[in-house]
This record gives sequence, C-alpha cells and structure tokens, in this order.
Amino acid sequence: MPETQPQDHHEFAPREQGDSADRALANALPHIIWTADAQGELEWVNDRWFELTGLTEEQTLTDKGALEPVHPDDRDELWRRWAHALETETQFEIEYRIRNRDGEYRWHLGRSSPLRDSSGKVVRWLAVAIDIHDRHAAEDALRASERRFETVFDLSPQALAITRASDGRFLTVNDALGRLFGYSREELLGKTSVELGIWSAEERVAFVESLNAGLRPSVELTKRRKDGQMIRVALSSAKSEIDGVPCLVNSVTDVTSQRANEDALRRADHLKDEFLALLSHELRNPLTPILTSARLLERQVDAEGRQDVDVIVRQVKHLVRLVDDLLDLSRVARGTVNLSKKRLDLAAVVSRAVESTSPLFEERSHRLEVSIPELGLEVEGDEVRLTQVVDNLLSNAARYTPPGGVVTVTGAREDDNVVLRVRDTGIGIDTSLLPDMFDSFVQGARGPDRAGGGLGIGLSLVRTLTELHGGTATAHSDGPGKGAEFSIRLPSAATSGGATASASEQDAHDTTSTSARVLLVDDHSDVVEGLSRLLSVLGYDVRAVRNPIEAIEVAESFRPQFAILDIGLPTMDGYTLARELRARLSDTPPTLIALSGYGQPQDRYRSDASGFAVHLVKPIDVDELVAALVPSSVPV
Repeated sequence: MPETQPQDHHEFAPREQGDSADRALANALPHIIWTADAQGELEWVNDRWFELTGLTEEQTLTDKGALEPVHPDDRDELWRRWAHALETETQFEIEYRIRNRDGEYRWHLGRSSPLRDSSGKVVRWLAVAIDIHDRHAAEDALRASERRFETVFDLSPQALAITRASDGRFLTVNDALGRLFGYSREELLGKTSVELGIWSAEERVAFVESLNAGLRPSVELTKRRKDGQMIRVALSSAKSEIDGVPCLVNSVTDVTSQRANEDALRRADHLKDEFLALLSHELRNPLTPILTSARLLERQVDAEGRQDVDVIVRQVKHLVRLVDDLLDLSRVARGTVNLSKKRLDLAAVVSRAVESTSPLFEERSHRLEVSIPELGLEVEGDEVRLTQVVDNLLSNAARYTPPGGVVTVTGAREDDNVVLRVRDTGIGIDTSLLPDMFDSFVQGARGPDRAGGGLGIGLSLVRTLTELHGGTATAHSDGPGKGAEFSIRLPSAATSGGATASASEQDAHDTTSTSARVLLVDDHSDVVEGLSRLLSVLGYDVRAVRNPIEAIEVAESFRPQFAILDIGLPTMDGYTLARELRARLSDTPPTLIALSGYGQPQDRYRSDASGFAVHLVKPIDVDELVAALVPSSVPV
C-alpha cells in the first residue's frame, strides 16, 4: 500500500465534480472502496472499512495504517503487486485476508484499476475489496474433501477407476486396479481398456448400452490381465459428470477365486450326494436278505424265538431310517424335496406314525397317549412327508424319555391352523439349547453310551418339512428333568363334506391271489434266495434268476404275471430289461416292480418312465412286497 496522509474522509474536498455523489454511493455498498492519487497515496476509504476493521480514519490514512489489519502472510505480496501496478499503470487483482474488529481474518478479493484523463494520463486509482470469506471457506472445504477422496480412492484395496463415458478412456485409477490387471498407473492413464486388450470393443458397447438402459448396474465378466491371464471380475459402474465431462465411476472386484471355490463346493456337494446315494444302496442290499431271512425264521420259531426276530427286524428298520434321514437332509439342503399334496386327516397321519414307532415305545416301556379327533383336523399336505414329521417327533420323544415315561400326543384346531403337540416326561431341554433345537446335528445331553441313538437330524427335517407345508415348528421345555413339548402348526384345509384322501385302504395282503406267477431277477444271491423262499412260503409261483439274459429266456416260457426286477443288474440294467420284457410279452405283459437300493425322486421318475408300476426301495418287508402284488394288476 502507498504512503498515506491523514485526511477527513467526511470533509474531503472533491477534486472533481461528482466526487461527493460517488462517495455517498460507495458508502451505501457492502464492499470496501478506496481511492488513491496518481502517485498511489491513499486518499479516502468508505465506511465499510471502518465498520469491518474498527480502525479510525487517522489510523488508516497515517503511515501505511491501512496495511496493519492485513494478515502478516499476505502483506508483502499485496505491497509487491501494488507497486508493480503503479509502475506499469495496470490493474491488478489479489485475494488476501483482512482482520475484523473481533480479531478474525476474513478473505477478500481486491481489485484496483487506474483512472485516466482524456489524454490517457493516470489521475487517480480506484479499488474495491469484496468479502469472499464464505466462498473461500467452501472452496477450502471442497478442496479438503477432494483430498480426502483422493486419499481414500488411492489407498482403497478395492480396484477403482474413473473413465470417460464416451470412449472408456482412463482418467483416474488407483493402485488396486493396476495390481488387478497387472499395469502401472502410467500405463493405464489416457488409455482405454479396449486398447489394452482388457476386453473387446463389442463387450464394452454391450455393457454401456445395458447401463444406459438401466438394466444392469453391475455385471460379471471375464477380462484379460496384462500377462494374458483371464480373470473373472464383478464390474459395477455409476454415471457421473466430472468437470462437465460425462464419466463412469467403476468398481472392479476379482471373483475368480470365489467362483472357483463355489465350483469346488458344488462338485464336493455333488460327490457327497453321490456318495450318500451309493452308501444307501450298499447298505440296503445286505439289509434285504437279513430282513427276508428274519421273516422266514418268524414262521419257524416259537414265541421266544419270535422275540429275537422282532429285535432283528426292528434294528434293520432303524438302520434304514438313519439312511433315509441322511438322504433327506441332503435333498433338503439342495432344495430338491418335492411335495405331492392332497387333503389329509391329521388323525390318519398320526395313526400311521404311531404304528411305525410303536416298537420303540414298547422296547422302552413307555405309555403313549393319543388324543386327536378322528375328523375335523384336515390339512393339505404330502402324506409321506407329514407322516415322517410325526414319526420323527415321536421317535425323539421316545429316545429322550427314560423307561416307563409318558408321551402324550394331542391335536386341535386353533384359528385357521391345525396344531399337533407331542409332550413327554423325559430329560427336558436346557433353555440355552432351545433356540438351536431344530438345527442339523444338534442333540441334547447324552451319556457315554449314547443310549438315545439318532444322528441329530430328525428335528431339522421336522422344521424344514413343516415349513415346506407353510407351517411352523416350535419347542418348549421348563428345563432339564422337566420334559419337553414339540409343536407343529399347519394351515387347515378348506372345509369339505367329502371323505379325505387319507382314508384307510383295505390291506392288500388279505386280497392278493397267492397263486400268481412271479419272476424275480436280482444279481445278489442272498436277495434272490431269501425273497424266492419267502414268496414261495406265501404261496406264489416263483422263478428266480440272477442274470438278465436268463430272465428273458425264463419269462418267454414262464409268462409271469409279476416281474420283480433289480435295477442295478450287470450287462443289462433293470430299466432296459423292463422294456425288453414288455416288448417280448406284449400280448400279456407282466406288472413290473422295481427293486432298488436307490429311492430318490429321480430314481422313481425313471422307473415310472420305464413302465414300472411300483418302485420298492431295499430293504423291503413282506407286507410292502405283498401289497405290490395286487390282483388288479394281474394280466388276464
């Protein structure tokens, strides 16, 4: 600032006509206005200066007093530019800080211009200082925000890039993106991903078109690294305008390992399913002759011997149940359980489950009390699966109730639901375990002898199968030693006056003609011998063979009414043999019964497609087998 002399800014004598009016206008403005003579001597400042700084006119116009409120860091630059303007007679502009009367420095934009006479000579200087503090603060905040963004952008482990929307040219990238594709920042900036061979032009066009259409904000793609390696990435992009340029902000995630792990898990899950199916088959094959032999012994021993036979039959069925639960758990986990729903009466479902589990209750001397109305508790459900649910609840109660205990089964309608409750006087459940009771492999406390048995998957199946029917399963216990209650709640079926589809059917064993001709084909010698003897004892005319070729020869002369075929035969599987028999015996085709260690839905579907009337899963019991030999299926 120039040397100044004290003058009364209110009584300053006008040097030119109109000064008084100009100064009155200047005092009305919110900005600082000042004037200086041709040599730069400060003449006058408006009232805004005094209001802001709190200085007097004498302090301002004496001995460079106008520089005193200027921030020390800005004074030298302000004075240098002012001196240069005087020397060159040119205008100048500068941002600097002025201290207000409260001691706070506020940013101002200062502009000074020379005023010339008609001959071009500088006769005066006019200057203005505009308060830009708020704008400056906003700009500082914006710059700080940008610095923070740049820091986060650069240091983020997530691969990030900003590309120009028109051609995909990299404008900004972070190190993570460079590491992902094997390039340095310098190699990426200014280039496009197409030029670098990361993906093709067609792929980029397709992606941008889908993004513009709002179809896919993110997509999974295969891209190429600098070293030629192909990687799987998830690309997410968002439109943004930066400095007036349409851009895409891109986030790229390497999912190569994740997808490889998922594929490995799927393969492992598939192998697990195949193993469980094979395990089921291999366990069922030897169980069939064991069960058949037990049924033959049953007809040859006294009452005491029949008790031993009952033990064998009961334990074989228990082992089959464990195998079935394992397979069901696998199907549930994959979501491949299919329900065949029809109208069912809860009483009939419970009756079948009670019949199935009664040996377990008898073995442990339990008293089973069932109180369910015969009619009125109808549900829409899969008969087999709901019976399995009740069966699992009853088995669970029997296992965890000490000998001589009581298990109570009740059913009732509550609002629009049918509720079944199974209450026992058993060992109870710790409250900390209740929330997890329906999780797989969760079991209550067991002694070292594991007297209760089971794999800890029965209740998991109860919950899942109940939920598949639109219901819920709950557990309650007052604590250890106080018993437990398990409940399932199912939507009730619409009221109907007709008979339910679960009405009991006449026992096939009583109406089957025991003179029917039966062809039995199985490559397992114990199965062939045991089943043929059992069927013969029951009065059937049986021909048993182990070879498919021999079976065809026997069938052409024997003309069987029923053909029981093992699916896993050598040289020719049971499906092929079935088609062959139907073709050769087309005039009087036998009723085909599949015998297999595999019982999954796809196995039953294939049997049905091959013409089998019944698909029996090993081990088969005598009642199950005889029920399949129904007279209505016997060819005339």
